[in-house]
Amino acid sequence: MVIYDYKQPVAAKYIKRTWGQHCNVLLFVAGQLDAELEPFVPLENCTDKSLLAREGLNYAYEYYKDDADWFLRIDDFSFVAMENLRYMLAKHKPKQALYMGYELREPLNKQAFNYWRCGYVLSWEALRRFQAESKYCGQRWEQRLKLSRCLRQAGVATASSTDELGYETFIPIASFELFL
Repeated sequence: MVIYDYKQPVAAKYIKRTWGQHCNVLLFVAGQLDAELEPFVPLENCTDKSLLAREGLNYAYEYYKDDADWFLRIDDFSFVAMENLRYMLAKHKPKQALYMGYELREPLNKQAFNYWRCGYVLSWEALRRFQAESKYCGQRWEQRLKLSRCLRQAGVATASSTDELGYETFIPIASFELFL
């Protein structure tokens, strides 16, 4: 699931034309229609990515729950090596309620959450629980912490997304910074 700003769809179009072709299902979510991307538009003229993500996750569960075991949520500026992601996920079961990404800690209570700008992956069971629980997570839904709190309330655990050597697989920096 790719969340993008409908006013600037260029990066999302590159995803569709390149590595997005390696996805089993590719869902674009935005605030307006686009002829090439054919996004799901939950809220007309919306640019609030957290609201789009919430509605997109519910839509993904409703329409794709039988087509996928894992659900990746990213922004349009991300790059994903799908083969590497599949390799990482192979050691987990989609019927376990798991949530993976670049893990941070809340400042006050030290609870783990995944940094949304790096993207995150929900197992089938985690998405099912989120879909059932999201009605009770409140109307003002801020993605940064509310998603992790809602998932925690639904009994979804954060799982490590580091590789065998302990390196991060969800890198929290822009790719151009790697080459400076």
